[in-house]
Amino acid sequence: MKRLLLLSIILLTACGPSDEEKRQVAAITCSVMSETRNMDGAVRVREINDARTKIGGKAFLSGDDKIKESFELGLCETLVVDPDQYEKMVAAIEANERQKETEERIARERAEEKRIARTRDALEEWKSAILDRINSASDIIKDATFDVSSSDDSPVKIEYKCSLMEQLDHTLIVSFDNELGTLEGQNTIGHCSGFQKLDAMTLDFEDSDRENLYSVIDSKKKGSLLGSVTSVDVKISGSTTTGLITNTAKQRAEYKYVDPTNFHPDLRSWDLSNSPVTARIYDREEQRKIVAERKRVAAEKKRVADNTPTVKEEFYSDGTLKDRSNFQSKNDGGKRHGSREIYYQSAQLQDKLNYVNGELNGSRETYYQNGQVEVKLNYKKGERTGLNSWYKNDGRLEATNDYGNGTQKDYQDGKADLLYVGYEYYPNKQLKSKILKKNGERHGTSEWFYEDGQPEQISTYINGKKDGLSTEYFENSETKFKGMFKNGERDGLFEWFYEDGQLKVTTTYTNGQQDGLRTSYHENGEIKHRGIYRNGEGDGIFAWFDENGKETSAECHMDGKVIGTGEFFLRKSFEEYCRKE
Repeated sequence: MKRLLLLSIILLTACGPSDEEKRQVAAITCSVMSETRNMDGAVRVREINDARTKIGGKAFLSGDDKIKESFELGLCETLVVDPDQYEKMVAAIEANERQKETEERIARERAEEKRIARTRDALEEWKSAILDRINSASDIIKDATFDVSSSDDSPVKIEYKCSLMEQLDHTLIVSFDNELGTLEGQNTIGHCSGFQKLDAMTLDFEDSDRENLYSVIDSKKKGSLLGSVTSVDVKISGSTTTGLITNTAKQRAEYKYVDPTNFHPDLRSWDLSNSPVTARIYDREEQRKIVAERKRVAAEKKRVADNTPTVKEEFYSDGTLKDRSNFQSKNDGGKRHGSREIYYQSAQLQDKLNYVNGELNGSRETYYQNGQVEVKLNYKKGERTGLNSWYKNDGRLEATNDYGNGTQKDYQDGKADLLYVGYEYYPNKQLKSKILKKNGERHGTSEWFYEDGQPEQISTYINGKKDGLSTEYFENSETKFKGMFKNGERDGLFEWFYEDGQLKVTTTYTNGQQDGLRTSYHENGEIKHRGIYRNGEGDGIFAWFDENGKETSAECHMDGKVIGTGEFFLRKSFEEYCRKE
């Protein structure tokens, strides 16, 4: 390392250092200081000053702390070469840190404001739920009784329902229409327990109040105070960690349920001591109106429910949606009506249907588990109709059925046609054939293909029989054969070809039998053979030729039989003989 420093001194002495040379000196200096971990601070200061002397810089006067800082920031070389730039970069880093701290502080403050707002809103909702629960129960007061034989500690007992609000204190405030005025008592157990259990609330009175109570009721008889109670209020306070308590899903469905810890799991308790919930649970004058109104509301809800369409859902054991169906209102019959969706347990859509008045109607689509369409169907009053399609799990069309304007039942009853298109594929997924059928028989144009996609055959069928043009092809796309059919029989011109497109054979058919001139050709285009047919049998001269066009032999046919042969040099007499016969 000392040799490198000596070399640097020699180079710098020779001429003024370049920027690159300054960076090299700085790099060597910083490397020396970083590698020598036990180096004294004074030594580090001396190293930097030596480096600055070599590069023609100012003396370093900031001390060892500045050097340590430069290593922490990764700016040692900058401190050696350009102390002013170093200070600017440090200032920028500090400004960024301050900005980051400011942004983080603002974010924390905003999060705390939101948490406080959520806490406030959640508390209000919880208190509202308690009021709803209290006000939703009818005839909360079971009885108010006075018994002279009871102990002085509990001369009056009022039973009231306070289920689903455990661990909270319940205070009853009872107003009478007599000298007792208003009495207030705290329940002895301090909380409610059990689902829909009637819990006794004991009112404790001052001695003077007890005397007033005795003066109102005949001390020798048991009597009911319910008639003299004008109103009862309940004040709920205290703290709890669980909010409104419930134990089963059925209870949650029947009663409004709010668990404050669902809003703020970081809060362990909720305290209503300083903001109790107070609700009137009994008013003699209003009680009859309340009961009548509740009956009216219940009847109206039933009426609305009976006239309201519903949506029913079914779930897998893990809670994943399995089936969602729309139904008519009860008054309209309660049948399936509208869309229905069925799902795999993976949540992938499996079946999408539509109903009208309980019957499949309109489009229906089923899906593979990979999401590809498996089947597209159309229904009319529960029966398939129109175009229906089947697909492979990679999206390729496999088959189609088309009932037209009829239905599947119409087809089964012979009142409608069923058009079918079937698709077959090679292992490389290339289309192999496309077959059209009507009522189970080939009908229309069917096509076959080679594995590279080139056409192999195209034929037209009517009611299962070839009818119209039929064409076959070589793999090089040249025509191999073409001919006309009628009602399954050959009828019209038929031609065969060589693979290079040269005509090979030409003939005509009538009602499935050859009729007329038949000519075959060599590959060079010269005639190879020709003869005339009548009603499928040879009739007249049949001649054969070599590739140069020279006749090689001939036969005389009559009624399908050979009645004579002739050489080409006897052609004239042979033709006369054949015609004569």
